[in-house]
Amino acid sequence: MDDELNILPISSHIKSITPVPVNEDPEGLSESERDLKNLKQELSEDFPVGPLIKKCCTLDQGKAVVTFLDAILDKSLRSTVALLAARGRGKSAALGLAVAGAIAAGYLKESLVLESCIDSPGVLVSMLRILTKAVFPQCADGLRKSAYLYFFTSIVFMVICIVLYNVAHKLPIMQYYEELKAEAVKEEKAEKSPMTGPVWRATL
Repeated sequence: MDDELNILPISSHIKSITPVPVNEDPEGLSESERDLKNLKQELSEDFPVGPLIKKCCTLDQGKAVVTFLDAILDKSLRSTVALLAARGRGKSAALGLAVAGAIAAGYLKESLVLESCIDSPGVLVSMLRILTKAVFPQCADGLRKSAYLYFFTSIVFMVICIVLYNVAHKLPIMQYYEELKAEAVKEEKAEKSPMTGPVWRATL
């Protein structure tokens, strides 16, 4: 396909390609669109799930947001949710809706959102390469200095990562979540431990 999504005639089999049939209801909705509409109607009265589900554009995105919010509103800190999908499927939007739901439910008193991308190191290396080409001459000495700068920058970033890793637990937000985790573990142990001794009931 070209940049305008036109099928290029590079094979004789292209002539036999036919559109995929889509089963639509009288309202012109496909099966997944109908399921998404039903999901929005079922959860419309639930807060904070209902208002957030209305923002979802696909059924998979709606299911992802519901799964995220189920784990968040449980508040037990005993579950992990992983979302895997190809590029452009709305993963970041689903995560943003889940964070909004957590804040609306009063679960996140402090929030910290970090986003990383596999393309970030490539951008850094490309910018560094452009800088070295502009500063150093393209000779043996210039290539040597370019390599020195590259490895020096890498070492600096590694040292910064090591320092941040060792001081991250001192941040207030990290201490807040450590306290939440400790409380959840304590409550779990209390639920599993058998009660011993007499049980007293006071009536006021």
